[in-house]
Amino acid sequence: THLASSETVPYVSPLRRAWGGIKDNWKAGGTVALVNLPLSISLAVASSSTPVAGVVTAFWSGLGASIFGGSEYNIVGPTGALSGLLGHLVQRFDVDCLPFVAIIVALITFLAYLLKFERYVLLVPVSVMEGFTLGIAIIIAANQLNFAMGLPPLPAQESLIANVIQNLSHSSDANWQAIIMFLASFIML
Repeated sequence: THLASSETVPYVSPLRRAWGGIKDNWKAGGTVALVNLPLSISLAVASSSTPVAGVVTAFWSGLGASIFGGSEYNIVGPTGALSGLLGHLVQRFDVDCLPFVAIIVALITFLAYLLKFERYVLLVPVSVMEGFTLGIAIIIAANQLNFAMGLPPLPAQESLIANVIQNLSHSSDANWQAIIMFLASFIML
């Protein structure tokens, strides 16, 4: 409906709007949290953090989806794109840096929203997006090589190539049952 020039839109406080978002979207938010749970845990481990951090992430993303949701096209969840960066930060500064990184990323995202930067994403070629996604997949896979080989925990190296070389140098300690299980799982994907 179109408002006449003399009509005004009633003011709704941000707190009431947030509560209305939770009330209207709590089922969707709960679904997001449950769907995100396994992915959040695995990305937490891939980022050299703890599974508990993944559970907390799933909870907060579900709550965020409840508050800020409302579109049938929203995709809310953890992102694998940050796991390589987060793993590096955890190795360098310890796991205690993750809440600060989350707050900074949230502020940058909110700033991008305020400045309407999302319209420029359409200018990025598909090949760049696909290459970025493939690069992330390679980084995540290479950082998990020791698990695929069934190796005991090895000290993390600062560079991806150093990690891969270290894992391959310990290939004599590999657990062949773990390798067979990894290959069977990989083939089924």
